[in-house]
Amino acid sequence: MRNVVRVVCILFAVIGAILLVGGFVGMYQDLIANISMAVMGGVFLAIPSITFGLHIRRRRTVQCLKTEGRIIHGKVSDIYRDTSYSVQGENPWRIAVKWLNPQSRKVHIFKSDHIWYNPSDFVKVGDEIEVRVDPRNPKKHWVNIDHLPERAD
Repeated sequence: MRNVVRVVCILFAVIGAILLVGGFVGMYQDLIANISMAVMGGVFLAIPSITFGLHIRRRRTVQCLKTEGRIIHGKVSDIYRDTSYSVQGENPWRIAVKWLNPQSRKVHIFKSDHIWYNPSDFVKVGDEIEVRVDPRNPKKHWVNIDHLPERAD
C-alpha cells in the first residue's frame, strides 16, 4: 500500500516541477498563462512535499521515542478498522491501548500505526502491550507492534 502512495507522490512532484519550471521559463508568451503554470506547479509540488515531510517527522518522532521514551504497559481496548484513512479502497487496522496514569488518574488511549491486515489472530483485547510515551507530551507516543508479523504482498 505504501508503495502506491510513494508512486503517486513522485508523480505529483514530477508534474509539479515541470509546470513550475515551464511557468518560470515562459514557454508561453502570455504572462497570465506563465503565472498559472507556476502556481499549479507549486500546488502539485506542495502535496508530495507535505506528505513526505509528515512521514519523515513521524519517523524521527518514533526513533526518538524508541530511545528516549518512557516505557509504559497498557491494555489493548480495541482492534478496529481506521475508516478515516484509505489506500486503493482498503482501510488499515489499528490497535487502541488504554493506560491509566497513576499520578494524574487520567486514562490515556494510544493508537498504533496502521496495520494492513487484521491483527486479531496475534493480539487480543485485554492483552498487555508496550507503549513508548514522551513524558512531557503523552500525545507523542508509539505503540510497539514490532512483535506482529509483516504482511506478505
